[in-house]
Amino acid sequence: MKYDRTRVLARPRVNRSLGQICAYPLTVVRASMGFGKTTAVREYLRLRKLRPVFLSLVGSGGSLEYCWERLAAQVSRRSPALGRQLGGLGFPQDPAQTARMVELISGAELPDPTVVVLDDYHLVDGPRAAALLALLAGEGIPNLHIVLIARDTPHLPVSDLEQRGLCCVVDQEILRFRPQEVREYFGLMDQNVDDQTLEAVCTATGGWITGIYLVLRGIAQGFPPSRWSDTVDQLMDQNLYAGYDAPTRKFLQRLACLDSFTPEELAYVLEDRDAPDRLRALLRSNAFLTYDRGQDAYQMTDLFRDFLQGKAWREALEVAPIYRRAGEWHLSRGERTAAYSYLYRAGDVDAVLRDLNREEAQDIHIAQSPQIRMIFSGLPAETALNYPLAYLRYLRVEALWGEISRPRLQQRLRDMERRFLDADLPEDQRTRILGEIHNTWIFEAFNDAPAVVYHAARAVEYFAGRYSVVVSNRTEFTFGSPELLYCYYKEAGRLRETAELISQKFNFLALAANGCGSGSQDLALAEYALETGDFDQVALGARRAVYCARTRDQVAIELCAAFTLARLALMEGRAGEARRLLVELGQAVDRRNSAILNTAMVVCSAYLSTCLGRLEEIPRWLRENDMGPGNFMFQGMAFNYIVCARAALLAEDFVRLDVLCESFQRRFDIYSNQLGYIHNHICRAVARERLYGREEGLRHLRPALDIGAADGVVMPFAETARYLLPLLEAAGKEGRWPAAYMERLLACCRRYASALEAGERPPVVLTDREREILRLLAGGATHGQISEALYVSVPTVRFHVKNLYQKLEVNNKVLALEKAKRLGLME
Repeated sequence: MKYDRTRVLARPRVNRSLGQICAYPLTVVRASMGFGKTTAVREYLRLRKLRPVFLSLVGSGGSLEYCWERLAAQVSRRSPALGRQLGGLGFPQDPAQTARMVELISGAELPDPTVVVLDDYHLVDGPRAAALLALLAGEGIPNLHIVLIARDTPHLPVSDLEQRGLCCVVDQEILRFRPQEVREYFGLMDQNVDDQTLEAVCTATGGWITGIYLVLRGIAQGFPPSRWSDTVDQLMDQNLYAGYDAPTRKFLQRLACLDSFTPEELAYVLEDRDAPDRLRALLRSNAFLTYDRGQDAYQMTDLFRDFLQGKAWREALEVAPIYRRAGEWHLSRGERTAAYSYLYRAGDVDAVLRDLNREEAQDIHIAQSPQIRMIFSGLPAETALNYPLAYLRYLRVEALWGEISRPRLQQRLRDMERRFLDADLPEDQRTRILGEIHNTWIFEAFNDAPAVVYHAARAVEYFAGRYSVVVSNRTEFTFGSPELLYCYYKEAGRLRETAELISQKFNFLALAANGCGSGSQDLALAEYALETGDFDQVALGARRAVYCARTRDQVAIELCAAFTLARLALMEGRAGEARRLLVELGQAVDRRNSAILNTAMVVCSAYLSTCLGRLEEIPRWLRENDMGPGNFMFQGMAFNYIVCARAALLAEDFVRLDVLCESFQRRFDIYSNQLGYIHNHICRAVARERLYGREEGLRHLRPALDIGAADGVVMPFAETARYLLPLLEAAGKEGRWPAAYMERLLACCRRYASALEAGERPPVVLTDREREILRLLAGGATHGQISEALYVSVPTVRFHVKNLYQKLEVNNKVLALEKAKRLGLME
């Protein structure tokens, strides 16, 4: 019997179930291996003449970031602009990126039903993927329909989505072949069966199409019914594999080493010019090899791959050369994720290290860090040092994301420096390595300003006009903290000294890493002026920092400067200006598309909401001390815990606030954040006063005043003035702190409280047209549909939507609808 891949059984019953695909945002096709899930979906979409975005997740290694890159590439074939935007966004890491992703897809205004199929979804199913898919289903984006083909979906809340009418499930019972379908399938394959044989086939296979296919081949070869109930491997061996000659069997085993393959790739990887012809011949006679249009490559079904890999292992097939050449193939195309995976399986760690050791700018993405750690795990120190730039890239990843202790990191860098100080290398190469050692050392010394300056200066000296290739200027310079000075102010009485050191010496960091940190000199002085109440000196320095940062695309510096200006605006009673600054800042952060900076942006916004008394605008995860949704370097230097405490203060949950502050003290101890201590003592003082009386409040306020008086800090007290003023007035009578400081402190607090009271938020007023557009947006209408409904042009719709966003102080549709509902504007 010759298998003809063009003959696929029409299954109206299954197609009726799959007909729900375009009626639901999400469809889950769920069954065990070999039940024909993918074939059924492909055939239905072909009959409906729908061109899906089809993505197989085989070879993903469970990496959502890798899958997202592949998905963006497939989307680019339909919509190059949307594909580029989604690719630049990356897999959403936080609420801000998720909102941006929803906005991009919604704004694409899909004109026809667009079906996105994720085949083998079970390979990436997890909390992050499930949460994103549930959100997309809930958004009800017009004309977007997602199909998941999977063996199981334990993390996806399928039952909940079904109850909400957002999901339909096509399960194994629907896909299982009924007796009449088995008869028709046999007829399609030119094999007639009597009733007795049909019953025996159905009993032996339970309607499992893979078993039916293998039994069919056995019948054609004359195997008796007693053999039909053998194990899958036996059936595959006897009914399929044994029918090929020895060279073809060996070719199949080698194919099973690859996650996917093109004819050209096979010719290179297998070093066989005839490989493309062999593949084409197999495709005509084997149901277990398929073409994945999404990848523009061929794949082997999991069942067949597992079987062949078992054969290869038992027959001692030499697989390392195959993996090595596959790695080389992908590396030559810049596909490092796949390349490193193959090379690691080949045991060719040196090839990965050589690639990482190249003297060209490579900003190692966090998504790659598990592979890099895997490669360096257990690697002898001597081997690692033979690839110094690769090793430094690894150490940087560990410093930012790993669990390596600072003393161990310091020791490794010290050992490297000793080795290369007198190394017998060309001078350019030796000084490059020494410069990169000190540039990496900055991450070990990150909140010790003098040490940072020392290592940056040494790096600049060694680079002699060159820039780092290990650290790029896209590094989040403030490590996700909304305030630069906050990171380095770690000793009471030295705030001014720290600010001046940053102002005078941090230019070395920009010189070492192609402008990274540009604007930090002006920013440090502006932040110092704000914290100490020298308000006339804040705006000029902060604005200079903004413009300087923009010349080198330093969004982290721009974020801190805008946060400084927004806090100043609140101090001066200009709440509207503070909100405008945040909206503009949000646009800059969106363009950078950094999960770290997105989180910092959320923390900035939430902090200002605590100042304005708007508890409802603070994200739930920050209010509830669940930092999981955030993305932090060094836990954001614990600034996020300040916001959490202030949110509890705003809720007037004083028992919880007292407990939180007690636990947060340890967070600030890690990096000795003096401003963190001040905020924490202030919040706990208010909680203790409300719970146990004034003397208890004063006892906890005194440590905050001790630090504040040593450096003239006033702003944290002023921003909590509405709760703190009576307690501060009582503390002032103790005579424990300089009178001039206490007078200035109380004056700032009274001024802040008055400005806040005078500047309470005016109500949001929408025009009739804006209300109409808001209603249509809530109904899921696209800009084009709104244009038709209101008889206006699409640009006019966009103009009104932009005005809506500005009035609501948001930057996307999801947040706009959420806020409008909260403010009662949807009624």
